[in-house]
Amino acid sequence: MLNCFTIGFSANNILLTLVGTSFGPIGTVVLVETQLPNNSFQACTNALVSVAHSTITCQLGAGLQLSRQVRLTLGNQVSNSLFISYSGMFCLATHFNELLCTNM
Repeated sequence: MLNCFTIGFSANNILLTLVGTSFGPIGTVVLVETQLPNNSFQACTNALVSVAHSTITCQLGAGLQLSRQVRLTLGNQVSNSLFISYSGMFCLATHFNELLCTNM
């Protein structure tokens, strides 16, 4: 289950961190997808469990994304969705508090 997310920026990467439950051990490869403007989905690159059972990190595509659905597939299970917005080095988050990492 996805609970919240944060977005960070480094060099030319937009880094997405998803926090939730039951993700598996560190290093588990997962499928994280973001919705594109044409309503298809694109896989987030390098998606891995980075903290056992609770945190996944991956790299998002560059550019402007407004209120885009993010979903996670682990094995044959698809998670609930979160919606995110970001643009370049500025983040417009709809479902996170970066300090507390809780739903709003």
